Amino acid sequence: MLTMIESIQLNRQIVVKSKDTSTDALNFPSHDGTYTNVATLYAKEVKAIGSSKYENNQNVSIEKRAFVIRRNTNLSITQDMVFEIDGKDYEITRLNDYKGSLEFKVIEGVYRDNG
Repeated sequence: MLTMIESIQLNRQIVVKSKDTSTDALNFPSHDGTYTNVATLYAKEVKAIGSSKYENNQNVSIEKRAFVIRRNTNLSITQDMVFEIDGKDYEITRLNDYKGSLEFKVIEGVYRDNG
């Protein structure tokens, strides 16, 4: 069943960013820790989950969030990108159509805090 989304429900802004890369000493691409803004999109949050676990001898907090965005044929979002919301960068883990809609997509991401 197709669920409609009203424009007014797209009430959050996310910034999609691409990872800047350089080459290392062996001429392999390497992410240098910086990003370039690709697009600012209005979105509707549809899922937020938080957890923590012990990993590599330290506590790691993990936040998973998902947003519905309007499909934009002029914008190519990939899993090599991140999105920013609330000052945190989320690694994009999944991009799917929203409940069979050709107009909307779901973008999911994970933020890891090794704090």
